[in-house]
Amino acid sequence: MVDLRERRQQLVRDEVRAAAVALMADRGFDGVTVEQIAANTSVSPSTIYRHFGTKEAMVLTPGRPAAVVERVAADTKREATAAIRRAVNRVYGKDERVPAELQLASGNAALSEHVARELADVGDALAAALASRAGRKKPKLDDRARAAATLAAVAVALLDWADAPDTKLTALLDDALSVLSP
Repeated sequence: MVDLRERRQQLVRDEVRAAAVALMADRGFDGVTVEQIAANTSVSPSTIYRHFGTKEAMVLTPGRPAAVVERVAADTKREATAAIRRAVNRVYGKDERVPAELQLASGNAALSEHVARELADVGDALAAALASRAGRKKPKLDDRARAAATLAAVAVALLDWADAPDTKLTALLDDALSVLSP
């Protein structure tokens, strides 16, 4: 159960993230300072740094890549690529905050790299899920390579989606993931 202190901290993070995204959508990522974000919230710049550490972390809601891996691991009824496509679509495609976050990321090299890095950081977990799906206890080289390539393709699809919001995420995922098939 989440205690009152944790709920308050989450409310602060949500408030800061909303203010940051709104300001950056108007002025660009580099056109906004932490001090300006703080001025549009109920907290100080030092509180913002304590909660987020970096400006990039303010824009991109954490936990999505791990949620994708959890869904892939749990979705044993589908073939692995189909499970990945479905998981990404559910985690990213159904979250109303994602388009604004990715729009900012697509226009900024540091944020684009952050998106790719967050996905790459769950590579070992995805490799383990792929190995488990194949009945292996430990990932082999092909599991690790497939996980890394898949997550890179997902990052490309997500950033392309920001530049083409009228395109369905599933279509971009199909295109990006198709290059991994023999």
